[in-house]
Amino acid sequence: MPAEGLEWWKFEPHPELVLEYPQPLASAIPGREYLVYARYGGQLKLDLGSSSESDRFRFTWIDLVVSKEARGGTVNGGGIRSFHAPEDYPGNREYKDWLLYVVKETN
Repeated sequence: MPAEGLEWWKFEPHPELVLEYPQPLASAIPGREYLVYARYGGQLKLDLGSSSESDRFRFTWIDLVVSKEARGGTVNGGGIRSFHAPEDYPGNREYKDWLLYVVKETN
């Protein structure tokens, strides 16, 4: 799982970084790492504005029902970015909890 070795004690609540999602549950080290809980999946926007547009971030969706990575990719920082969970309700009748993990890539 990508969050292994995560220094969770350094994270602070930052619900203001999650936009257009009914439950903005997020912790972050702004500009470096972000964790967003997405109940039932769906789409959300995450404000990566505390980084520069040339910064690259790797993201991974983690299916909390089975504790496995489901999908990932990369995005640039420097602004608001959209993310969509691999599965969501009602398209998938099974309720799932998702965790979005976004981390700045290091050179």
